[in-house]
Amino acid sequence: MIAMVRELRIPCRYVSGYLFHRVEDQDRSAEDATHAWVEALLPGLSWVGFDPTNNLIANQRHIRVAIGAITPTCRPRVVFSKAKRRAN
Repeated sequence: MIAMVRELRIPCRYVSGYLFHRVEDQDRSAEDATHAWVEALLPGLSWVGFDPTNNLIANQRHIRVAIGAITPTCRPRVVFSKAKRRAN
């Protein structure tokens, strides 16, 4: 999708994150999996997200974690800490 949009000279970017799943939605993506979609810079509208997997315009359920020009630059990252939690 990014290649097709860029061929039309419309700026676009790859977005990765998560999709919040509700019982009433018929989402095709897995509930606990990371998810990705495309955002295009449309004149007069700013950045608009398109989720071809679920046939949606990106909305509040799309939780953005990383943005990049291509896939490898915006993988969600998990950071592990050795911090200890102290019980009171």
